[in-house]
Amino acid sequence: MKITAQQGRGQKIHILVDGEYRLTVTRDFWASQNIRSGDEIDDAEFAAFCEAAGSCRAFNAAVDILSRRDHSSKELQRKVARRSGAEFAREAVERLEEMGYVNDERYAHTLAQELYERRGMGKKRIEQELRQRGISRETASECAEELDGDDVERIKNLLETKFAGKFSDEKGRRRTLTRLGYGYSDIRSAMRAMDEEYKDTDDQFSC
Repeated sequence: MKITAQQGRGQKIHILVDGEYRLTVTRDFWASQNIRSGDEIDDAEFAAFCEAAGSCRAFNAAVDILSRRDHSSKELQRKVARRSGAEFAREAVERLEEMGYVNDERYAHTLAQELYERRGMGKKRIEQELRQRGISRETASECAEELDGDDVERIKNLLETKFAGKFSDEKGRRRTLTRLGYGYSDIRSAMRAMDEEYKDTDDQFSC
């Protein structure tokens, strides 16, 4: 059977077999193959060509996704699989892991710190978030426990800074803090401590 390459838009090359469109590859991929437009190939050669094209497409998709933000291996594999199929996605992610571009432990520690510092999440919620991103239970728990800080003091800080003046009632503050992963007892303790501090301040300025 005869393989033909037709120039598409930009870097795209459309591949035809006996005049029938079969798939699209990049110009770089086509140039890397030991096949030229007009060559006669057999079924085995074309199958190998398609296999290589699929692997290349999945790898490029994974790199493109990683260029936007870091991902866990499972999270990245799920996204690539939507474009290129599960098997090609698995191979692409394994290759990136070997190259050091995908590392679940590094990703988990970085994300945990970001969720803790920028989003104000508690350890329990952070662990849940890491698990949802495909991080193992053991690693997620380890990363959450390594975060510094006392939850009661952290809640007080959030109420005095990030959430200062944001809620008109105590119920709204409790609900938001619970969603962020803080325990009811810690929330109650923090609010009680703040009430006592405000009371002491008022007493200092009373006549």
